[in-house]
Amino acid sequence: IVTPQLEEFSLLQIKDERPTKLNQNEKLRVSFLRSLQLKPRLMIFDHILSGQCPIAMRSFFKSAIEKLKEIHCGLFMSEFLFEPVIDYMDQVVLVYGGKRSFRGTVKDFYKSDNAYAMQYSGRKLDGPMSKYFTASLRSPAE
Repeated sequence: IVTPQLEEFSLLQIKDERPTKLNQNEKLRVSFLRSLQLKPRLMIFDHILSGQCPIAMRSFFKSAIEKLKEIHCGLFMSEFLFEPVIDYMDQVVLVYGGKRSFRGTVKDFYKSDNAYAMQYSGRKLDGPMSKYFTASLRSPAE
């Protein structure tokens, strides 16, 4: 049961390794495969791209999305930098200050006149989220 999945996710070479010997990308893929055994209806990826190779993430996502579709499992992803996996997204929901400031398709997100979407997609410091960025850049003494 396990060997074909390990092969599919390029993990066969680490099948006898302990978790402490795995790199971050291997830990992510192993965690994903372990979660699949529960056949969940929804999986949550919370900031899994942090510190990961963008190319490895695209490869992982391609295989992960196929597996999730096979078992009819939805995916909710919370991420700051989603460009490596944007081709696999159906919707973008931008949350700021605990409130939804944008919701739409990826195409809508990049073409929107929504001030939050424009600031985020353009990576601009000026805009409705400026308060957050200027506050996070201040030194503790200020």
